[in-house]
Amino acid sequence: MRSSIDEIGAALTAIRVQAMSGTDEERDSLKELYKQIMQKYQLLIFRDLKTIDKDPEILANLSKLTAITQSLAKVKREMVDAKQAIDMAIKVMGYADELLGFLAKFV
Repeated sequence: MRSSIDEIGAALTAIRVQAMSGTDEERDSLKELYKQIMQKYQLLIFRDLKTIDKDPEILANLSKLTAITQSLAKVKREMVDAKQAIDMAIKVMGYADELLGFLAKFV
């Protein structure tokens, strides 16, 4: 089943094809028709988006996505902190290794 937006899209494609093969007068007329249909098409899309934005299921899914995004940001911060701690530990272990090597020369 095709939606009205699909139908308009198909009509726009047909008009574009006709405009490409038409005479100058036909082309100008079809371009104007195309422009009018595009304006109506954009209005329909805007109306559909407003309807979609009010859908409780979509709002619930957006809430879930927001929560997941926040959770991912938290986990990312924790991973960055853990990486920094590991890098510092590696650096300290490197210093300790150098110190042990230096002390081993005197034993």
